[in-house]
This record gives sequence, structure tokens and C-alpha cells, in this order.
Amino acid sequence: MKIIIPMTGKSKRFKEVGINTPKQFLSISNKTIIEHTLDMFPGEKDINFIISTEDSSDESLKNYFKKISKYNFTVIDYQKAGPGAAVLESGLLETNDDVLINYCDFSNIWDWKDFLSFIKEKSPDGVIPAYRGLHPHNIYGNDYAFLNVSGESVVDIQEKKSFTENKINEYASSGSYYFKSGKLAKKYIENAFRLDKFINNEIYISTPYEEMIKDGLNINLYHIDYFFQWGTPEDYKEFIYNLNEVDNIKSKKRIDLKNEVNLLIPAAGESKRFKDEGYKNSKIYLDVDGSSILNTIIDSFNNQLLTKVLIQHKDYLPDEISNEIIDIIKIENKTNGQAESAYLLVDKVTNDNPVLIHSSDCVLDKETKIELGDSDIVVFTKKNYRRGLEKKNNYGWINPNCGLVDSLSIKTEPMSKSSNIIIGTFLFKNKYLYEELYLETQKLNNTDLKEIHIDHLIQTAVNKGLKVSEVYSEKSIMLGIPLEYELFLYMKTVKEYLN
Repeated sequence: MKIIIPMTGKSKRFKEVGINTPKQFLSISNKTIIEHTLDMFPGEKDINFIISTEDSSDESLKNYFKKISKYNFTVIDYQKAGPGAAVLESGLLETNDDVLINYCDFSNIWDWKDFLSFIKEKSPDGVIPAYRGLHPHNIYGNDYAFLNVSGESVVDIQEKKSFTENKINEYASSGSYYFKSGKLAKKYIENAFRLDKFINNEIYISTPYEEMIKDGLNINLYHIDYFFQWGTPEDYKEFIYNLNEVDNIKSKKRIDLKNEVNLLIPAAGESKRFKDEGYKNSKIYLDVDGSSILNTIIDSFNNQLLTKVLIQHKDYLPDEISNEIIDIIKIENKTNGQAESAYLLVDKVTNDNPVLIHSSDCVLDKETKIELGDSDIVVFTKKNYRRGLEKKNNYGWINPNCGLVDSLSIKTEPMSKSSNIIIGTFLFKNKYLYEELYLETQKLNNTDLKEIHIDHLIQTAVNKGLKVSEVYSEKSIMLGIPLEYELFLYMKTVKEYLN
């Protein structure tokens, strides 16, 4: 099989955000993207890159090309009409051998030998590897090449357009395209040009399959479970962002509280969103890496003055709690939210030291410094939480002001895209400050709020003129809803594969 990888694009979207390296040479987990692409084809030698004249003579790219120099290169003038034009111009389709045309900005987990066996068994005219369901990049509703399938047969394909409103459950092409012969691919790519099948002024490699299907050719689907989309700056950055979160879970580091801070974990929620999707127990017992969320949080700290956890009696599973030094406080009924739960815990503290109120569904970045300095309160946040920006009204936000907090957006639209998400973990100067703010907030909002969040206490503190600081905790991982948890499990598998 001849594998053809067009690599002549200009990476325009990356350059627009200040990334000047061609996207195929950007790094992920100590390899370039194109090296990850090559990992899809173990043992294959007939791999052919199509590169532009401009890139071939660019001195700054020579070291990148050197890393993949054992493969074949075809140099062509830049083609404005996209990958379809590039493969035609290359002359690489003048063969009766089967070909796989593969984009240069993705990778996936698959069994290459199984893919080859699939082709041998089915003897199709074409195969389109594709994925569906939850993947980190496809929760944002973007358009890809979507497939209409019947069993293993592709009965229609549309580039940049879905067949239904439920895009996430439709098969989308990964960017690998198999043709029974190079000449067959050439015929139908040329046909796409003749029929003026341009999308965004380009001919994509998915488009020729439309006419192949109409002509009665046998096009098969090949299912992929894990697919890595790196074709846009947003997807590339978020992929690394997600890997860093997994690194934080796997890290053996601990945050030193220096025998100065009380650790309080309100965990008395109903986990309703999880139970609505079939999860049986409280989310605090969900496995993240061989340990529950709750145990992982507790094991993230050293030298706390005390550790207290509030749990509903019905959710108390003693065999699931491995740490014997913690004080479990059980209540019979749910509280009116995190703020009230924390209030019940704060009441059990008998010293004047700072209290760290830690979310029960977020693992704090283990590089975080837990220090008040001259502040009354510290709010821990994350920057650039892309999926939070898609569901803005589900979260609290700190609007930017150089590390000082003077403006919040609580369960509403943040002031800007540079607003940072509140992760649900807070450091208060002492228990008395928390109690004072809780009671005052409760009094102020007695009829206005169904549930008082600690975010509301922060707003009260700001209104009173207290000094509230913000600390970024970039590798903290939020696991409060099924989507976040399931994406973490996905990226954990990916991280282990890439390593």
C-alpha cells in the first residue's frame, strides 16, 4: 500500500494566533504531530510526503524534515485548491496499487494490522476510518466530514455538514482515506474538480467518495475509538491542556500545608447529574487512576492541621475511604449547597488557623502554593477552560484584574473570554471570617437564591472591601459533571498510549 500524506498547507489559523511553526511540526508529548501520524503505520516503508517548494527550501524547517527523512518526499508548487489538488499535482496516484491518503494533523489509536486485514477480507473500493460519540474536540459542535452509514457501508458523505442535529452521534471521518488503487482515487478526485465540488475553495479528499457511492462502488466504514484532532489552534492547545490535567492526577507530589492550614472537603451533594446518567454511587467514589476522587484529593496534601469531610449518611462507604486520619462528619439530609456544607464543617474547627475549603470534585494542581500572604481570602481558578466557556452559566468566574478579585460573574456570562473559572476551592483567613460571610450572605440573599455558593460569599467579601486574591491552578482538573469525568478517562487512555 502506498501511503500519501499531503503536507503543503499554510497553517493559516495557527499563524493568526502567533504560532508560526507549521502545525505538523508542533510538539505533543515529546514528538511532532507528524511523528505521531507516522506511528499509525508501523512497519510501512512506502510513505510519501507531499511538500511545497517553499517549505522544502525553508532553512528553519530542515531539522524537522530530517526527523522523517527515511521516507519519500515529492515537492510541488503550492496548490490553493487544497489536498485534492496537491495529490493530483504530485503524480503519486499513477498506480494500480492501493493507496491511503492521510492528512498530516491528527493521529488515532487503532490496530494497523487489523485495518489491513479488514481491507483484505472486505476487498472494498474505498474505506473511511471514522469515529463517533464523545471526543474532546467534538463537544463544541464543529463541522467535519460526516458519514451516513448502514452497517459497515458508507451510503453518503458530506464535508463540513452533518446529516442530523445530533452531530456527536454521527460518524465523522478521521482524515484517512483508502482507495483500491491510485488511479481510482485520481479519477474521482478529478471528477470532484470537474463537478465544481469545492468547499471553502478547496477539494477535500472526502468529497470524491460522494460520486463513488453514486456510481455503486463499495465504500466501507472502519470504526475508531480514540481520535486526536490537532488541526486548529483551539484543539491543539486544549489537547495539551487536557494532558497536563492527567499529569496532575498521576503526579505523586503533595501540597505541603506546613501544619498551618485546616483542610475541609464538603462532599454532601446528591451527584444528581451522574445518577441521572446511570452512575450508582456518589461521584466522590469515582475512580480516576486507581483511586477515588475523594482519596485522590486527600492524598494530594501533606501536613494539614486536620482533615474533615462532610458526607450524607446514605453515601458513606467506609471501605472506599483509605485515609484513616480524616474525620468524616455524616449528616442525614442534603444541605442547601456547598456554602452550607462548608459552614457545617467550619463549625467543627477549634483553632484560629486558615481553612482551605476544597471542592469534592476537583483535584487541585499539585504545584499550587497554599498561601494567604496579606489577603483575607484566596480564590483558586483556571485560565482558558474552553468547555466552561461553552456552558458559561454553569460556573462562577473571576473577571481579570491582575490577581486581585473585584468582579465576579456567578452562574452568568463572564465579562470576557479572559475571565477565569472558579474551581470551587477557597482559602479563608480563619473559620470566623467564613462564618461571618456566610451568615451575612444568607441574610442578604434570603429570598433571592435557591442555593448559596461560596462564590456568593466571595462577592460579599469584595463588597465589604476585604482583600481577595486569585491564584491560578492551571493543572487542576474539574470532574463535577459526567462530561468532565468521561473526557478525563478518555484523555487518561490517550496519555498512556502516547507514553
